Amino acid sequence: MCLPLDHKDILTSASHQEPAGAVVFPYLEGAPASHGYSWVLNGFLVTIQEDPMNISATTLDIRTLGGFSIFASGRPVAVDWPNETLKVVFCSLLSPLDISINWDRICRSLWDIPATEATRLRLEDVFIQPLTRFLIKELGCNPLIEDHEGIRIDLQRCNVDAHEFYLSAVEGFRLMSLSNYSEAHKRFRKADELYAGSYLDGLPGKIIAETRKDLESLYQTAVKEAMPRSSSSGSSAWQKRDIHRMCLLAT
Repeated sequence: MCLPLDHKDILTSASHQEPAGAVVFPYLEGAPASHGYSWVLNGFLVTIQEDPMNISATTLDIRTLGGFSIFASGRPVAVDWPNETLKVVFCSLLSPLDISINWDRICRSLWDIPATEATRLRLEDVFIQPLTRFLIKELGCNPLIEDHEGIRIDLQRCNVDAHEFYLSAVEGFRLMSLSNYSEAHKRFRKADELYAGSYLDGLPGKIIAETRKDLESLYQTAVKEAMPRSSSSGSSAWQKRDIHRMCLLAT
């Protein structure tokens, strides 16, 4: 007997007292899409399940510039990826250029075929479900959000340096367009500090390669070209057509 409960009603093993004489069954590792525990009550197997998105308050810090590393609640995690393909799928979702990647793009990236109902189901079975189970096991949480359009990283739970870099650079250009050179310079300087090297250097994958190229171009435009001119000494030489050109390159 499975009890469908809202998250606020879920009982945890730490707070729930099993009935006297109950036989507790540990949660089966690898069971898809649920976490919880079970016990026998009056001859019935009772299972309490919990949404994996809420299994913990784990926060992730993911570094992708100049290397690849993951920190869970401040602690480094030596992730033992089962294969490179799952790693590539996960890392493809870290791109700041695509907040949500639709199913068609993922299918084309992996198999060079469009998304259909069949390929969508195959993608779920071969990659998404195994990846979700693996992330819960390794990181203590599921940082992925799925909907009918596609899949994305939960940025409420994850801090990704590439996203910070991208937002800092784009905000710098926005401030320059408003002639706020001092604040623009601060944003470009932050972008420079964040860009520790190429995005996921050496990792294959079409989405990753495209993102790497675009972020390198953005770094060149924002830090090497715009930042020197956003200083107090260089702002007077900054022409509106130059700002417009830089903004177009950044977006």
